[in-house]
Amino acid sequence: MASFRKRGTTWQYRIKHKDPLTQEPIEISKSGFKTKKEAQIAARQEEQRLIGDLEINGGETLLKHYLKEWLAQYKQGNVRKNTYILHERNVNTKILPYFKEIKLKDIKPLRYQKFINYLADQGYSKRTIEIIHGT
Repeated sequence: MASFRKRGTTWQYRIKHKDPLTQEPIEISKSGFKTKKEAQIAARQEEQRLIGDLEINGGETLLKHYLKEWLAQYKQGNVRKNTYILHERNVNTKILPYFKEIKLKDIKPLRYQKFINYLADQGYSKRTIEIIHGT
């Protein structure tokens, strides 16, 4: 929930929430708005961003950075060596060349389906596409 206050001639919003991982309280504030209405609109947008993101700043994360971190943190050491190599190869040779510099938040179901269709058009077998999808 956002709160608002006037600081001199400008308005400020403050949003208090809990970090989803640590459950510690976090406060986000921004000032410099000419009117209270501008501050309210900006605060509403920030709250929507917080609700919609995987992490507080996750919406601006590039897919390539997320996948590299996912491989290092989640897969490495948790799966067999050959399985890790398979995931890494899928990321580096199939997923990243297609999506390039896309932000994580910009991957929508239709765009992902186009990727799956692209793999089929490239002549990959149904099983290979399933494995890439699993990655």
